[in-house]
Amino acid sequence: MDYDIFECINKEKFEDTAEYLNVGVEDIEELIHTKISPLQERIRKEFEQTEEYKTNLRNQEIIKTHNENKERFEAIYGSDTYDYCYNVFGELMNADYLKELKERKRQKESSYQKQKENNRNDFNYDRYFGGYLNNTSGNYTETEKIYLKKIYKAISREFHPDNPKGNNDIMKFINDKLKTEWEI
Repeated sequence: MDYDIFECINKEKFEDTAEYLNVGVEDIEELIHTKISPLQERIRKEFEQTEEYKTNLRNQEIIKTHNENKERFEAIYGSDTYDYCYNVFGELMNADYLKELKERKRQKESSYQKQKENNRNDFNYDRYFGGYLNNTSGNYTETEKIYLKKIYKAISREFHPDNPKGNNDIMKFINDKLKTEWEI
């Protein structure tokens, strides 16, 4: 029932038969559809009464709901997080991980607010002092630049987000401030 009958027929033989009967291919297709359509409809109605069909509909609805919930959840907490917390029925399976996700989100929002405030303060500082205190060009010897690069690498390894003890905010500060100001 899921396939068109004409997908299962050898087209070359079908065309030969139409030619032998001296009728068009469309005429034979129309005749076949006329004969098969009532049979297909009866089979479809019978199938829709089966437990298999009803179960399939319920499964599709569960999966649809799961995907909608997952999309909403992951828009808030990030991709690949929903399935660690909930099962396909929407039942909470890992409360500790959900609590951890909520705490991370809270920290991220708090960090964002702090960064926003720092940016506002940086803007005011630069506005009042005209950027004269940020002169960094040509102040370091080649030896000092090598030292600064080594310091930068050591700090970066310590605070890189891929490191379990890493911190994204500190790494951002290192890149924005130190690397830029030290010109390495």
